[in-house]
Parts: sequence; structure tokens; C-alpha cells
Amino acid sequence: MDRQRGLRAAAFVVAAAVVVSLWNLAHGALHLAPDGAEALALDALATAALFALLAGGGASLSRQPLAVRLGLRRGRLDKRTIAITTLGLLGLSHAMDALLTLSGVGESASLERFDTALAGATPGALALALAALAVGSASAEELFFRGF
Repeated sequence: MDRQRGLRAAAFVVAAAVVVSLWNLAHGALHLAPDGAEALALDALATAALFALLAGGGASLSRQPLAVRLGLRRGRLDKRTIAITTLGLLGLSHAMDALLTLSGVGESASLERFDTALAGATPGALALALAALAVGSASAEELFFRGF
């Protein structure tokens, strides 16, 4: 492994440690309710950042450029296919929610935290939580598994 790749991987690991430190500081400084939408969004964003940075660190160890290793090139799907796929996944999400609700399986502690946090959220907090949970978490998960 050459020195530049090692230093770049180390920089990603240091950045991940900084994210964890800032995450803890933010919880204390902002005095967030532990079961609120803002705390849920902060947790999701911090976890997403951590996974993205770890993916960057792992991908840095490869001989391939980061963009190639992480698959960040232009996709092959056209806009119409992306729109249809998005609508299909939205419909599938609603169907799964209905199935979980009707079967009673949706009574887990994780899903209960989401319900509690989002139940009384303001529109701004709800939008932040949606962005953090839907976009941030999904993007970081994709990067993480592409990086390794």
C-alpha cells in the first residue's frame, strides 16, 4: 500500500472520530428530547456520516480511484425508469406498513421509537427527520457496502 492511500484512509478514520465527538457534543449542547424527532434526525445523520466516512476509508485502501471503487459514476437508468421505480417503492412501502400494522408485528421497540418521535413533530422537524432517515441513511448504506 502506498503512503498516499494510507494517509487518505487514516484521514477518513480521524474524520469518523470527529463525527462521533460532535454527535455527543450536539446532544448535550442542544438539549434535545431523547425521544423527539430532532434527536432521531441527529442520530440518523451522525450514523449516516459515520458509515459514509468508513466507506471512504475502506475504499481508500483500494488501488482504484474513490469514484470508481464506490460506484459514483453516472448510472445507466433513464429518468422515466427512476420515476417509475420510485413510485413502485413508495407503494411497496405503504403496503408493508399496512401489513405490519394489520399483523401486529410492527410493535417492536425500534418502530415504536419512530412512532413516538414523529407523532408530535413540527413540520420542520418532520422534514429534517425524513431527509435524515430516507436520504441520508440510504445513501450512507449504499456507500458503505460499495466501499467494502
